[in-house]
Amino acid sequence: MRSGSKAAQADVVTVMFLIKKTTVKQLIGDQLYTLILKGNEVVQIDPRAHYRYTPSCWRNSRRFIYDQAIEW
Repeated sequence: MRSGSKAAQADVVTVMFLIKKTTVKQLIGDQLYTLILKGNEVVQIDPRAHYRYTPSCWRNSRRFIYDQAIEW
């Protein structure tokens, strides 16, 4: 199909939307952060990017769970 021509019923049409990548510096409290956005979504925050690549810190804790249902 040529640019500007009409699509027929059997044609396959591909529509591509480019997503703009933007870098923004933002002061939050007393810390300056660099945010990388793709479209409207934040995909990276520095100086906290290392959290994406290191394992999560887990710790054991005890929780109280009531053994009877609470009537509302």
